[in-house]
Amino acid sequence: MKQITTILTLVVLLIFGQNAFGQAPTPLYAGDRSSNQFRTIDTTTWSVVSTVTATSGAGSVFGIYGISMHPVTEEIYVLYENSAQYNRRLGTINPMTGVISDIGIMGSGGFNDIDFAADGTLYASENSWDGTYQIETINPVTAAATFYYDPPAGSWGQNMCYDPFGDRLIRADRSQVSRVTVGVPVETYIGSGGETQALVMVNSNTAMIMRYGTRYALNITTGTQTFMGSIGFTCHALGFGQVPCDDLDITVTTTELCEGDDVTLTATSLTGGIISWDGGVVNGVPFAPGVPGEYTYNVTSDSEEDCEADPVVINVIGLPTVIAGAGDMIFCEDESITLSTGGDADLYVWNDGDPLDLSPGIGTYTFDLTGYYTEGGCLGENYDEVTVEVVALPTITATASDTPICLNNEVTFNGGGGVEYDWDNGVVNGVPYTPASTGIVTYSVYGTDANGCSNMASVDVEVVEPVSVSGVVSEEIAGDDGSIDITVAGGAPAYSFDWDNDGTGDFDDTEDLTGLAPGFYTVVVQSDAGCGASLLFEVGTQLSVDEFGNALINVYPNPTQDNVNIELAGAFTFEIVSINGEVIMNGSANDKKVVSLKELADGIYFVNVKSEKTATTVKVVKK
Repeated sequence: MKQITTILTLVVLLIFGQNAFGQAPTPLYAGDRSSNQFRTIDTTTWSVVSTVTATSGAGSVFGIYGISMHPVTEEIYVLYENSAQYNRRLGTINPMTGVISDIGIMGSGGFNDIDFAADGTLYASENSWDGTYQIETINPVTAAATFYYDPPAGSWGQNMCYDPFGDRLIRADRSQVSRVTVGVPVETYIGSGGETQALVMVNSNTAMIMRYGTRYALNITTGTQTFMGSIGFTCHALGFGQVPCDDLDITVTTTELCEGDDVTLTATSLTGGIISWDGGVVNGVPFAPGVPGEYTYNVTSDSEEDCEADPVVINVIGLPTVIAGAGDMIFCEDESITLSTGGDADLYVWNDGDPLDLSPGIGTYTFDLTGYYTEGGCLGENYDEVTVEVVALPTITATASDTPICLNNEVTFNGGGGVEYDWDNGVVNGVPYTPASTGIVTYSVYGTDANGCSNMASVDVEVVEPVSVSGVVSEEIAGDDGSIDITVAGGAPAYSFDWDNDGTGDFDDTEDLTGLAPGFYTVVVQSDAGCGASLLFEVGTQLSVDEFGNALINVYPNPTQDNVNIELAGAFTFEIVSINGEVIMNGSANDKKVVSLKELADGIYFVNVKSEKTATTVKVVKK
């Protein structure tokens, strides 16, 4: 659409007091001061062509105070009042339906008019009830106002409009009319004013002023105001819309032709405009565009009443486009080669029609493709080829971090020779895995290399029962002659032993102990399978026997997911020991102790409990 700034003309007829303005049939919109009526004006007779009721989702519309068209998007913006006096809001309006898409409130001041400049800046004049008469710029997306210019003199009834012919603002209020330079605000006094309700430029030297229901022509050079008559309603907003235009009548003999053939482009202006084509094309004269390809031709008319026409696109066809493909360029030796064709040929032939061997074995192979046009005005053929490689399958390896392992212990599986690995039995490559049962199990992996080729490998892992420890204690008889003889089962020999009578953690002790004084002794046993167990023994004496009686020790629940309760009458100490003999926590209590195992990994732990009267070890399972 054309902009009003490019085609508006004004004819002033002063014949025996009769005044009329004439211009190209551009829509001029008008808004009522105190109602929701949005009107379209015939600027030849200044009569109302149509009226719609303005509505907004932000509330009832009580008045329209400014109308302006965005110079780029050609959306119609309105400054309107709703819900309460002086609640001025910004929105866009559909001139056909009157529906306003609300953008937001423009501050608390009494904004009185809006207009876009050619660069898309939206200006607003403020007619505040506190005596402020400044001009602000408005964000058309958020409606936020920013101070722009404070006139040296201002009065009630201030309005303004943008002058596209001089790139300036025309400001009018009750006391004066001024020109304000855009960019560096400099105000030039034109003449005395009068209360202004609406203001709009109609040509390079004339603006139309509305005062309620009457209109005046303002000469922006001399400041002279000429009464032009009544419009029949209280107008408080004026703004031009999109300029209508006539489409060019365009004919094209063909939009697709063979190389060397002619095409004729003909355009006719219904308004008498002179037609011009770019690219050296003469209107109505046949020509050959050139080599194969797509050509775009733009047409223009020197009539300002003609619309801008869409370009004409001509496609010149040469030899067919032939694209030989094979999906992947690399194939594995256990799969067949797949070939593909692309382009715009009507018929494709591989290797001149000879039989194709698509499973040729390891090596590099080239396939030729010919494409043909078989119908239409352009017959021809073209060629392409594709080279593929058939590669060997990768050599995949499978390893386990440990074997044998004890039940409930972890093992990590890793594949080699590829870039991706898919294990069976729920194994994830490189992630610790806990087998569910004892025995020798084969774990298989499919490995895929960078070419996408796969192969398989496997590894065996033996899972054995956990270590168990039992023992026989011989009491002291003659003094420091007690002994402990233990028996170890499960796991996988060999075993190593760590008794606590000479420090812990060294695993350099013998299996059995002799020459023992009375007391408590704890052994931790580890097997080569990576699992272990511990057991507490008490060596008594027959030199002097005290009757301690029987003491009841209760450790529950077992198995447990979180807490374990230790109950023993009186004072006692306790230790939580891992299956590898590591003391994880210890402490003392009276009668009962609640110990949290929540932060420990699932598995088997030993609870050692001692008091003056008794001692014991309880195996606890954390799940």
